[in-house]
Amino acid sequence: MSYKNPTVPLITNPVNLDAAIQDVQVKLANGLSWLDASFGRAYTGSRKVENKDVFYPEVYQGKKEYLDVSPNDNLIAQSFFDLKDPQEFERMGLYQDGQFTSNISIIFWMNLDRVKKAGTYTYSHRFTEELKAQILNVLKLHCPNFILNKIYEEADEVYRGYTMDHVKQQTLKHPFAGFRFEGQLIFNEQC
Repeated sequence: MSYKNPTVPLITNPVNLDAAIQDVQVKLANGLSWLDASFGRAYTGSRKVENKDVFYPEVYQGKKEYLDVSPNDNLIAQSFFDLKDPQEFERMGLYQDGQFTSNISIIFWMNLDRVKKAGTYTYSHRFTEELKAQILNVLKLHCPNFILNKIYEEADEVYRGYTMDHVKQQTLKHPFAGFRFEGQLIFNEQC
């Protein structure tokens, strides 16, 4: 496993929530040329730092390996999915499949200088609104099962739920930026 060139594994024959996440994950990867790594579901990893429990997002890499997806200057940009329980279920009829709704966030982190260079952008300003518009466009056109409710940009909100003492507001100042696209992912039961 390498932080400079991490593996972004896809699940073979995913079902239910895994299938819904992977569908959005792949569409983001294909629709955003500057997104180096579009990871799937993140889990909460933990370790002791100075006798204190620290919690961070990590994605499964396969072979019992996990990758910490905290802000990482080895990549131009990365994204991952952060889930909150419960998954709500609604049966459509007595003998019919049901529909799930899952509260989910898509977290993005990027190095704007490297995004600009990779995309040959000519922006002379902090172009986070243009990047948000590109993300929104992919979600709106290709991911109708993701219902967006809120977008966050403050470091405390982008990485909410994780111990990110090292991700203070200055971590998301130029050239770095981050977003949390929060909403619901709706998908049908697959038996």
